[in-house]
Amino acid sequence: MTKRFVVFLVVLAAASTALPQSIPTATIIGRVTADGAVLPGVTITVTSPNLQGTRSTVTTQTGEYIVPLLPPGNYTVKY
Repeated sequence: MTKRFVVFLVVLAAASTALPQSIPTATIIGRVTADGAVLPGVTITVTSPNLQGTRSTVTTQTGEYIVPLLPPGNYTVKY
């Protein structure tokens, strides 16, 4: 049987107005499902030329994940 994985991504960019010298950051939010069912415990890895190293997280019981405080740029998300 072939399983199909679906990842929904929302990228949010935020700039703080409280500190005029602060650097804007971005957040990647998503949900991992397979055949309509959520997938908890999936490791998510985020990479970018703008990021030193990688960032990783694990999906919650509802298949959701969040990777905050990222520098703006293009990202590759693997699961």
